Amino acid sequence: MKFRILFFICIIISSVDIASAQNLVTKKTYWDWGNSRLHESFTVIAGTGTRHGSYKEYDRNGMLLISANYNHGALHGLCIEYFGTPEKYISKSTNYLNGKKSGVEKNYNLGSSGHYLLEECIYKEDEMIEKTSYYTDAKNRGQKKSHAKLVDDKQYNTNWFQNGQIEYKGILQVTPGNYGNITTPIQYTRYSETGILIEKLDDNIISFYAEDGKTITQKENLSTDVIECYDNGALTKSIKVLREAGNEYYKVSLYKDNEVYSKKIVDQNGNDVEQLRKEKLLELQYDSLYNKLQEILPTKVSMNIKEMEFVRPDVVYCRKGAYESSGKSSALETAVETHKKELDDVIRLRNEYTERGIKKNDGKYYKSVKLISEYIDKISRDFMQKYDTLSMMKKMVEQISDDLQCVECSYTYYRGQQGYKDNVPKIHKNAYNAYLATTEYLTLSLEGKNLSETLAILQQYATVSSKMRKWYSKKITPIEKLFKKAETSEAKLDIFLNNDVE
Repeated sequence: MKFRILFFICIIISSVDIASAQNLVTKKTYWDWGNSRLHESFTVIAGTGTRHGSYKEYDRNGMLLISANYNHGALHGLCIEYFGTPEKYISKSTNYLNGKKSGVEKNYNLGSSGHYLLEECIYKEDEMIEKTSYYTDAKNRGQKKSHAKLVDDKQYNTNWFQNGQIEYKGILQVTPGNYGNITTPIQYTRYSETGILIEKLDDNIISFYAEDGKTITQKENLSTDVIECYDNGALTKSIKVLREAGNEYYKVSLYKDNEVYSKKIVDQNGNDVEQLRKEKLLELQYDSLYNKLQEILPTKVSMNIKEMEFVRPDVVYCRKGAYESSGKSSALETAVETHKKELDDVIRLRNEYTERGIKKNDGKYYKSVKLISEYIDKISRDFMQKYDTLSMMKKMVEQISDDLQCVECSYTYYRGQQGYKDNVPKIHKNAYNAYLATTEYLTLSLEGKNLSETLAILQQYATVSSKMRKWYSKKITPIEKLFKKAETSEAKLDIFLNNDVE
């Protein structure tokens, strides 16, 4: 109500000022030299260039863009901006008082779904003191999305979900800063879309709630830098932030029946600070660890990894075969390369270690027992096994690719004829269609698999491709009948794995 009164006062003042102005001269500007297309039309005080009274601006097509009023050179009253269409849809409407925004400003959008309000702001001497944003989708258009209101040095905020339920409601402390106002939450509540309380800040303590909206799961005391964790209302852990010599540590206490049973101080990565201090003394063991590293991973292994590179042989052009089999071959090679990268990473790490230590960006060498111990554990555990497995997988992929090229080109290439045909021959049609579906299924199955899972899929893949290649010149009527009945890729794969002909 207060702002509506302010709005009408501004309009009245504007009307009085314009009415009392004397000796006004109308000025016009044009888009063209022939003065046929009006650009601006406004009044000025005679003998001066000072705008006073009505002002209008048009685009090159004659559509109204701006309608406003001036009072002795300053915008005064309602200024309306348009989208420049025949229907005069409003883009923005702003109320001014002697050149400063004062009162209501509304922003609109015009699109294929219509003309609608985006936000509504209230200003006082060019300072925004209140803002309301609205949802713009067709279903919830016109419904409030957020609201912020500045009262003295406090900002009151409210956000809503699309279903109208309050999402957030809070108060922020506004403090002027060198680069704009700084807002600090001093009180708020946050809710789920179903109206259940999930978070609250009150008395400098942030409380997090369980799904019931009542049971506290965690408290963060902003005054004492203490975080408390709860399980069904019982305190289970507290974390106290400690700052020493520019470093940040955490004192972690574990509770049972409200009694502390464990305490320790950790760094930001969760490492026990006391343990870290002890590890510095272990750097003297670096030399012995380095010698062990030399024994575990001989230099020749890193050289032999290069032998795993896929060398693509020249392939006879086959239009359908190139389209299908080359894509599958690439996917098979990628699966091996993905796991090979694990070996490459190990070798790369290995090359970072020298007798002098690990060279860092500052050019100095550091002897880290922790790093080299972890590295030795890693290669001792599974490096050589992975190397042998990947060597076997590489040979398997090469054989599969050869089978794929042979099978798919055999089915599309016709000797004695000019050019190539894409149609599949009728011979073993059910088996061939099952083969395409099964290889596609296995190719997709490779994504995201670990080493042992990848090996198992490649073994199945090798069986399917080799059998299809062999069956091409065989009579497989019983198997054809089985494939005709099979509906899923899993069923077709099972037929490939468990049936064969001499």
